[in-house]
Amino acid sequence: MSELKKVEELEVDEETAIIEEMQDLQQQQLATTSKEEYDALQAQIKGLEEDLNEVEVVRGKEEAGLEADYEEVDMTRDQQVEQLEGELNDRMLHERKTKDDLDFEGTIRNGCNSVACPAGFRSTKEGKDGVFPCLQCAHDLVNPYLGSSRCYEVNQRLILSHFYYATQGKDWLGDHKSWDTVDIPVCEWEGVRCNANNDIVSIALSNSNLKGTVSEDLGFLRHLGALDLSNNQLIGNLPSELHYVPLEKLDISGNMLTGFVPPFMCEKSGLNGNGDDGKFSCSQVACSVGTHSSTGHASSVEECSACRSNEYSYLGDKSCVAYQSVEATRKSDSGAGIVSAIFVASIVISCVLGVMILRMRSIKKGGYSMGVRASDFVSLRLGRGDGNAAYHNSNLAPAAKNQSSNPFSSGTFAMSSMEVKAQDQWNTGKDSSSEVWLDVPRIT
Repeated sequence: MSELKKVEELEVDEETAIIEEMQDLQQQQLATTSKEEYDALQAQIKGLEEDLNEVEVVRGKEEAGLEADYEEVDMTRDQQVEQLEGELNDRMLHERKTKDDLDFEGTIRNGCNSVACPAGFRSTKEGKDGVFPCLQCAHDLVNPYLGSSRCYEVNQRLILSHFYYATQGKDWLGDHKSWDTVDIPVCEWEGVRCNANNDIVSIALSNSNLKGTVSEDLGFLRHLGALDLSNNQLIGNLPSELHYVPLEKLDISGNMLTGFVPPFMCEKSGLNGNGDDGKFSCSQVACSVGTHSSTGHASSVEECSACRSNEYSYLGDKSCVAYQSVEATRKSDSGAGIVSAIFVASIVISCVLGVMILRMRSIKKGGYSMGVRASDFVSLRLGRGDGNAAYHNSNLAPAAKNQSSNPFSSGTFAMSSMEVKAQDQWNTGKDSSSEVWLDVPRIT
């Protein structure tokens, strides 16, 4: 409508100019005294009136045409909006139907998901690992496996962030602050290189004090061609997910990785020259545990060599390490253990000998042991004579020699009168034939 306003403004300005000119001519008519001049001025005024009428007619036509055009434009725009809304609704209905179909496929038990959840799905936390019930991965996650219990990130920034925290990124050596900064693009992070489309194509983090395991999510950086994690403190296994990326260069030497090269990576063409000569081998990817080469993997000019009997190596190592330091540590530890054992044993033996010597000395002094003569003690142990007679006929303590012959009235085992009476009643009233022992079965 802005064009219509401009036309209206132009027409109004022209009308104003004509009217002002007519007013000037009328003023001149009033001032003139000549009939000829008056008629001439009147003719000019009449011509201006005709021009004014023509301007009004033209303006009316232009306004009518512009309004019609705008009505047509508005109608077309409304039709376009309506058409777009209809397409959007159709798309939403289609997506909802597709989602319902997928959810239906994932949630209804069948012979397939009872064995393993399909690719693009994962098992629920409440269900069994990798089988029904299954849920579809979110739009920003992927899962290429059958029977998986998780979905994987495909966002580059999230993948590297997971790797950063999984390898204790706070303790990395070097300037890697960008890895923990939100407003820095991932392609500007230290050790990361991207192509023109901002796809990560290379990660180089050698000698950076990485600790932990190699994240499986790295296998979903779809354009990763080079990965250098050498000379760090990584442990665990090499994730098989790395066979998904177009790796051409892999260096994991100088770590503490164990296990073996995943079979799918052994068949990966171009990885560290694997398959260039028509032969595929796991050693082309990384030397196995117990072997080494100058590059950490085999090549057409060098094979992985086995370590000597007193050496060892980890997966993809460039050299072997001697066991000497380990053996020396073990020997020193074992020596210290032997010395400690001898010391403890000597203390125990000394204590036992001391107790035995004290016991022998106590026996030699008057032949008494624990208030009872050794001879009487031996006779009791060997069953010689009557046990009660042994007690009654022996002196139970040196201080009781000249006292009553009843051992329970004085000496070491002196008893009160009530205790003596109770003991007598027990001795005279018990029946040996009905005597019961709770802890030892009676033998008849």
